[in-house]
Amino acid sequence: MTDTHDAFVELVDALRELPETFTDEFRGLSEQSQLQGYRHLAHLLSYGFDLYLESDPLRPTFVPLARPTQKILGDNCDSIYCFTQTRGDQSYRIWGNRGDACYLSFCAYAGEPDGSWSDSLAANINHTHIDFGDDGSFEIFLGPDEPDEPNRFKTAARAVCVISREYYFDRDSDRVAEIYIENTADVPAPGPETDASLSEKLRAVGNFVSQTAAMVPPPGSEEHNMLGEPFGFDPDGMGWGTPDNVYALGTFDLSDDEVLVIRGRSPKCCYWGVQTWNAYMQSFDARYHQVSLNSAQAALNPDGSWTVYVSKEDPALGNWVGTAGHQDGLVFCRWLLAEEFPEKPTASVTTMANLRAPQVDITS
Repeated sequence: MTDTHDAFVELVDALRELPETFTDEFRGLSEQSQLQGYRHLAHLLSYGFDLYLESDPLRPTFVPLARPTQKILGDNCDSIYCFTQTRGDQSYRIWGNRGDACYLSFCAYAGEPDGSWSDSLAANINHTHIDFGDDGSFEIFLGPDEPDEPNRFKTAARAVCVISREYYFDRDSDRVAEIYIENTADVPAPGPETDASLSEKLRAVGNFVSQTAAMVPPPGSEEHNMLGEPFGFDPDGMGWGTPDNVYALGTFDLSDDEVLVIRGRSPKCCYWGVQTWNAYMQSFDARYHQVSLNSAQAALNPDGSWTVYVSKEDPALGNWVGTAGHQDGLVFCRWLLAEEFPEKPTASVTTMANLRAPQVDITS
């Protein structure tokens, strides 16, 4: 028996036990949500192979996250995310063109190189920190010894990965960014896998899948159909968030004729949006359903506030975010590069009939 055999069996055994994280009774998940849990595990395993079995920190390549059919870790329908492993003792060149992205960033994360969740932010670089060419082209360098010069950024010694983020107001028509990465060192071509190298990668896959599965479903507001207090990402905390974002999260549970009415006011920011997820922080299928709304798409009220309607069917009032036919899940608001901390949105449940009933003017 090889160590690779043992590592593979460990991965299979972990997968056998992981459904307990979402099928036990105390979670209170619906049967529909529990079924989605199995699909979520399949997605995590697929990503685990991409991110840790096939990714090479010495020879980095950006791997897409949140594909149209596979979602992960709180994706946004208006965004494109990419991942690559890195090493803290290496320096990297990232170049390309930002296209029509209203936001572009590169977050380096620190931690252990074993597939475990990162434990701190190693560097945060967004488009406001980058000098671009007139055509949107750019070239930046990241590494432990980078000087304090334009487009050069120092990363922490324990940096283990870089995640790129691109946000768009219209994914169908905007010009998508082009992004590439390379190690600045002269690295030879890789040789064949060894028992030690392959078993290490398989265990990293297992760590990633198990630790990520343990984090979802996340806590939302204390009761259904409410939004929790807005919160930011802690740079010294665990995970792959960005300090450029402020978030507000809640759970929804709606019958066929119910509508969750969310009202809020957004500070000046680069981007804000509202969308629906399943219980595992995976966005619903935006190819066939209207499951998100951003600041360029939303109509504001006369006083500058906004009202968003979350429901299975479109109430035909504008600013609709659908649930793709699901009864329950998560509703999520985010503000990107906000100049002020946003206020908590309010939420209430009504029926389609009440929304469509003629409003009587009692003042006349």
